[in-house]
Amino acid sequence: MNKLRVKVVAALQRWGTTLRKLSPQLLAPAVLLPSDWSAGVYKEPALRRSFGRRAHRTLHYRLYLPHDRPRDGQLPLLVMLHGCSQDAAQFAAGTRMNAAAQERGCAVLYPEQGTGANPMRCWNWFDREAQQGRGEAGLITGLVHDVMRLGVIDASRVYVAGMSAGAAMAEILALRNPGLFAASALHSGVPYAAAGSASEAMRVMHSGAGASTLQSARQALEGVANAAVLGPALVIHGSADTRVNPGNAEQIVALRLALAGVPPTGEQGAVPTDDREYEVGGRKIRERDYAIGSKLVVRSLIVEGLGHAWSGGDAQLPFNDAAGPDASSLLLEFLLDYRLAPAARPPALRLAPMAIST
Repeated sequence: MNKLRVKVVAALQRWGTTLRKLSPQLLAPAVLLPSDWSAGVYKEPALRRSFGRRAHRTLHYRLYLPHDRPRDGQLPLLVMLHGCSQDAAQFAAGTRMNAAAQERGCAVLYPEQGTGANPMRCWNWFDREAQQGRGEAGLITGLVHDVMRLGVIDASRVYVAGMSAGAAMAEILALRNPGLFAASALHSGVPYAAAGSASEAMRVMHSGAGASTLQSARQALEGVANAAVLGPALVIHGSADTRVNPGNAEQIVALRLALAGVPPTGEQGAVPTDDREYEVGGRKIRERDYAIGSKLVVRSLIVEGLGHAWSGGDAQLPFNDAAGPDASSLLLEFLLDYRLAPAARPPALRLAPMAIST
């Protein structure tokens, strides 16, 4: 009897060893992973011709994954687009977004514009091809889809945000991909399709877009930005911004409301459903919500005294202002309240393998 017991125990031990080798995760408890700050290069799958040769466009990026996340966890993903004269690492450091995302368990993707595409690293939001969702906008969208292949991203909680030229590109991505992004945030940006060239872009930045331009932008989006699917937007702008006229924020709001079918009610535009004033960090903030019933369309925050800089950022880096409010925290608090309904999610993705260098 003892010999039989020994044989049974030995057999169970061998079975357990084999099982652990074949599938260690079945027996091990949930593993909490450390944070990950990696650099990568995305190569688009579609070939294009360049001087008679076939070539792939590439896009460098940085990706932050928070620590203490389950190995099989599904994280929300924030896509952050930097402004001119910035790169991905500088934008992450200046906004302190990784720290804010860590507190909320959110992944952050930072696409990086190359100097070959724009000497000042500006996203070419004024390019008509990009405004159609192709060009640079299509390249960024492809990168987002590729990162989602990692298997740790919740497809119902993907968001896009940006600063200045990055905000303008973020608005293109949000409006052209209503089934991909659950919500968006635009800091110191300009309206969709407000310019068709670099010279027009400078005029819009200084003076804002005209009414005819906004009407053309609305017509260009008919049938694309479905109001029933399009996620809400947070618009942040400084009242003392001398690089991008604060009037652009009002025009972003006006276009969003027009897309949602909200008619203007007078010379001052639509009446907000909620209008508040408060103070943070010694600065007054005018916060206005525009909603249809219980559905928020857009929230506007005008920060008194803020110039062309990320509010609450690291002032040791350009285009950041240390005074409040903390735009990174405000932005995540706003975005993470929203997720795509199952019917609004994009179809199965047709993606190429990732090309990553660290």
